[in-house]
Amino acid sequence: MMDRRSFLGTVTAATLVSSRLSFAADHKIPKIGLQLYTVRDTMETDLEGTIAKVAKIGYKEAELAGFEQAADGTVTYYKHSPKELKAILDKHGLVSPSTHVALSSMSPEKFPKAIESSKVLGHSYIMCPFVEE
Repeated sequence: MMDRRSFLGTVTAATLVSSRLSFAADHKIPKIGLQLYTVRDTMETDLEGTIAKVAKIGYKEAELAGFEQAADGTVTYYKHSPKELKAILDKHGLVSPSTHVALSSMSPEKFPKAIESSKVLGHSYIMCPFVEE
């Protein structure tokens, strides 16, 4: 048998749970993207094929990883120039709102090239995913 206190606790809990479920049903996330670092191994061996598969399963946005900056300032992502990568993303209907850039490329001498490549790729955000020791 349930006493009054247990009954009120159960009813309150049920009300809170149902109100949370209602909130989730009414507030959908408009865009879900994939952080390409998640598939970094296949990006290194088959960049376009990986991007094609990411698009095929329904992603519309991808956060880039694989940023490298040579001593002369040249920027590549998985050995592809920003222009080449932008063409591949466009071909498969993906946009890239953000990218990972190493802290060493955020120095005053190197950061302008990171910004330049981000403009080519259409990024709104540049982030440092970790700080080296």
